[in-house]
Amino acid sequence: MKLLTFAKVFNILCYNVAIIVALGQLACCGKSCELLAFKEYLDFQHLKQAIVIYGGDEAKAYAAEMGRMNNSFLKFFNTNQLKENTDFYQLLRGNSYTVGILMSHASRNAVQDQLLVKASELFSFNNSISCYFDLYDIYKICYKCNDDRLSIEYKGNWSRENGLSVAERFRLPFVLKRNNFRNSTVNVAAAILNYSPSLNMTMSEYLNDNKRYLQNDFMQRKTYQLMTITQDVFNYSFNLKIEDSWGVYNNGTWTGVIGLINSNDAEFSLSPLRYMTERLHVVSYTPVVHVELVRFLLRHPKRTSIRNIFFEPLAVNVWWCVLALIITTGFLLGIHVYTEYHLYWKMKMLQPNETAATFYQLGPEHKVDFVVLTILETAFMQGPSPEQFHANSTRLLLTSVSVFAILLMQFYGGYIVGSLLSETPRTITNLDALYSSSMEIGMEDISYNYDIFNLTSNRVAQKMYKNRICKNGKRNIVTLEEGLQRIAKGSFALHVSLNRAYQLLTDMLTESQFCELQEITFNNPFVTAIGAAKTTPYLKYIKSAVLKFREAGIMKYNDLVWKLPKIDCAALAKDDVEVDLEHFAPVLVFLAFSIMISVWILMLEFLYKHVSVGLKNKSCFIDIYDIYKICQRCKNEKLTIEYKGNWSQTSVLKIEDRFRLPFALRRRNFNNSPVKVATAILDYSPSLNMTIPEYLNDNKHYLYNDFLQRKTYQLLTRTQEVYNYSFQLTIEKDWGSFSNGTWSGVLALLKNHDIEFSVNPLRYMSERFHILSYTPEVHVELVRFLLRHPKQRGIRNIFLEPLANTVWWSVLALIVITGIMLAIHVHAEFQIYWELKRLQPHESAATTLKQLVPEHNLDFIVLTTLEAVFMQGPTPEQFHSNSIRLLLTSVSVFALLLVQFYAAYIVSSLLSEPPRTITTLDALYNSSLEIGMEKARYNYDLFNGTTNRLVDNIFKYRICKNGKQNIVTLEQGVQRIARGGFALHVTLNRAYQLLEDKLSESQFCELQEIIFTNAFTTGIGMAKTTPYSIYLKSAILKFRETGILNYNDLAWKLAKIDCAALAKDDVEVDLEHFAPVLVILALGIVIAIWVFILEHLYKRVANRLRVNYEIVCKTMRKYLPK
Repeated sequence: MKLLTFAKVFNILCYNVAIIVALGQLACCGKSCELLAFKEYLDFQHLKQAIVIYGGDEAKAYAAEMGRMNNSFLKFFNTNQLKENTDFYQLLRGNSYTVGILMSHASRNAVQDQLLVKASELFSFNNSISCYFDLYDIYKICYKCNDDRLSIEYKGNWSRENGLSVAERFRLPFVLKRNNFRNSTVNVAAAILNYSPSLNMTMSEYLNDNKRYLQNDFMQRKTYQLMTITQDVFNYSFNLKIEDSWGVYNNGTWTGVIGLINSNDAEFSLSPLRYMTERLHVVSYTPVVHVELVRFLLRHPKRTSIRNIFFEPLAVNVWWCVLALIITTGFLLGIHVYTEYHLYWKMKMLQPNETAATFYQLGPEHKVDFVVLTILETAFMQGPSPEQFHANSTRLLLTSVSVFAILLMQFYGGYIVGSLLSETPRTITNLDALYSSSMEIGMEDISYNYDIFNLTSNRVAQKMYKNRICKNGKRNIVTLEEGLQRIAKGSFALHVSLNRAYQLLTDMLTESQFCELQEITFNNPFVTAIGAAKTTPYLKYIKSAVLKFREAGIMKYNDLVWKLPKIDCAALAKDDVEVDLEHFAPVLVFLAFSIMISVWILMLEFLYKHVSVGLKNKSCFIDIYDIYKICQRCKNEKLTIEYKGNWSQTSVLKIEDRFRLPFALRRRNFNNSPVKVATAILDYSPSLNMTIPEYLNDNKHYLYNDFLQRKTYQLLTRTQEVYNYSFQLTIEKDWGSFSNGTWSGVLALLKNHDIEFSVNPLRYMSERFHILSYTPEVHVELVRFLLRHPKQRGIRNIFLEPLANTVWWSVLALIVITGIMLAIHVHAEFQIYWELKRLQPHESAATTLKQLVPEHNLDFIVLTTLEAVFMQGPTPEQFHSNSIRLLLTSVSVFALLLVQFYAAYIVSSLLSEPPRTITTLDALYNSSLEIGMEKARYNYDLFNGTTNRLVDNIFKYRICKNGKQNIVTLEQGVQRIARGGFALHVTLNRAYQLLEDKLSESQFCELQEIIFTNAFTTGIGMAKTTPYSIYLKSAILKFRETGILNYNDLAWKLAKIDCAALAKDDVEVDLEHFAPVLVILALGIVIAIWVFILEHLYKRVANRLRVNYEIVCKTMRKYLPK
């Protein structure tokens, strides 16, 4: 027997490896065989340096053979060159290289014994080697099974001529080639909460039933039926242990299913477990097997508003303004009527003749009821008659009220039409609406509900739990059956698991009632997976099976089996539609295809089980160990020794699979050593009433303070459990910058190697690459302009928008032309009257004709034209000429078509969402908004380093125009955003956290983001020489792969408001948009008052002049000769 000794020493923090190999002289093949085997081993171990120790008479033979190996790293030592006191580690050049050592048979003397003594402080082994080897795969598939037989399969061979040859299937992962557990029994556990013997079925029948009692233990039975498929895949059976809870941590121990897994009484669970931080150190998770939706569920009431439907088109303040204007115009009309009545009374006193009396009879009444009815007639577009009033001021007042009334009716009618054409909106679609409603609110009495409401950071949810759910003790904390019965009755919202709730509600509600159900969410769905013991060998098999189920569609099929079919609420108004065999055929085809595949796989498995390969008797066997020191800088650190594999004549070298992995994945126990790290804390203050560790680990309060640092710190704390080290944290008040030739802050600590890495993210910047290294990205920071978009941005009035400028000018021109033509027609008709008077000069005929002929004053022409345009008249009896009637009819048709176009625009503007115009940098620059930026270093870098001219103009002429007035802190900028009229360049994550408490949901949906630079991509900064680099990179990539990074992002992400649901709420015309109508009415009233004063003064002066003229004439008649 020849000597073969292996030893391996690793130093994890310096990446230095020393390997010692001693080979005896091989009689079978001579030096060539011996050196070729040595070269094969060096290549397999990726060794770049070797030391050859030989006797004095072997120098020439070794030199010739080694020359043919063409290895420039070989070192030759004669035994005479080595002394007894030669330092073993000095021979290996201070552990600074990877080294292989070959000892010849002739050098087996005191020098060799000296080396072996040094090596035997670790271990030593003896064996011999040949030049041809058959390789076999020898393993025991089930380490706890009573069957002690080994599985032996031929793997390949090695020879000097052909080298190493391995069968192709042995290059696959062992999960795919070792999946027959020989009908062994596996201990598993499940949490069954709702089983009862009164169900008239055994526990096995209950778990395998997917037709009855689906609301009981929904998740557990669904996942159990999925996992039973693995019994056929891996040929094992379950020894099921039933528990009455998933498990909680109480008094230092775990209970329930997790307790069995932690104590290794169960290999894995058949009940899905939520991903929870406190469970990660006792349970390993598979990929996701079930997603549980937990939300508020209610029957939405048909009408939730207290206000009458006829008041809904306009807001409350608009209705009050309308009422005030009606009262004001009524008061003004009373003054006009009273004045006009007394004016005609004075005319009667001055001219008590029959003509004046007749004219007086045409004057208006002066009673209060007449004034009230007249103003209401005008407001409701029902009158009054034009002949009732003769004062132009009164006519102008009533015309203004008519214009106001027609515009008001357009808005009102547009809303009613829109509400009839569209589906009745649902108003209770978010937490805020639910909290403000009159509905009772409750939750199912189950453990995860208490965790959700106690740990949530949503303030509305917190108030709802305290003030609505718990206000009556436990009256609203009910069982599933009680809660669903109250939902079926209506006016009750229950926080419950939707899968179980819908199963029960199908028997309680009709289809139309089922379509009234409304879901409201405020937390993410529960993502669950199979939990396995940390030391179980079945973990990779279960993970592989779950991924295979997902890939093959089995998991989706299982979801569909347990999913309640949705009711087509849109088709309820139609006839019932039955599913016939033609449409159901694809399901049957899919089932038949699945059965055929399962039969085919069963046949392959049956053949594979009965294939066996013999194994030659082994003659020699050598165990191989991995020896290393995990922490170079730790004091009193001991060597770590791990079993690596073995070598024998028959199988040559056999290394465990985990030793083929990178050392960062297999050497991850740092023995609780401290690691120096640092972070930049900028916003912490003792006034927050918490210590710095509490502040860093808190993800519920003050989220806008040090958002990046705290989020990343909480992610990296997970690596402490993964690698078993602890953080020695240094707090800095600055990220770091380069000034006067030196670096400051966290960057200075990294450059000077005072810390290993930072626990806050750092931006990827070219000037930092020469002082630190980066991990893969851990956070993406969005920096953008943020503003509340104004509702109306145009200068034009909203009532001018339905038609283009050219159309309005055309309408105005047509009105003017119509007025001129009407004046010509009236003048011609008036001349006809005078011709008749000349032919019939008696008074009665003239009086009759005057009453029939229209006035021919200018004001009469203008008012008559406006009446025709606004569809308020005139009376047909006023005109007798067919030409005038045809002209006015044409104007009426034109006005009717114009109003239809106008009303169509108003209706569509109410039914559609107003467009946003400030969405680009150019629109922002040209707007009237004030523009500012947060006082932060990255903002100065962005604006000073930009090549975008528009951005440069914004910085120079808009942000810096008032000195530092628009360069503000985050709190100041967010307050100005909330008030409106201000755009701030800021990090969105922190801004949204602050704005959540300052804006209502509808105001939150008005926020607009404008971007001009890419998002900041950040990673963990590490010192250039730190040995933790590969560990951190590996951990972050693993976090991303397993979803932990995404879960951390969701935990720190502000829940989005469903603005699409808010848009479905009733749209009211507010005072801002209704103001132009009020301005038109007020302007008309002012002009009417002004004309009334002028008219009153004119008539008083005219009457005095007329009286004086008559007195003068009478006096002159006395003195003139008769």
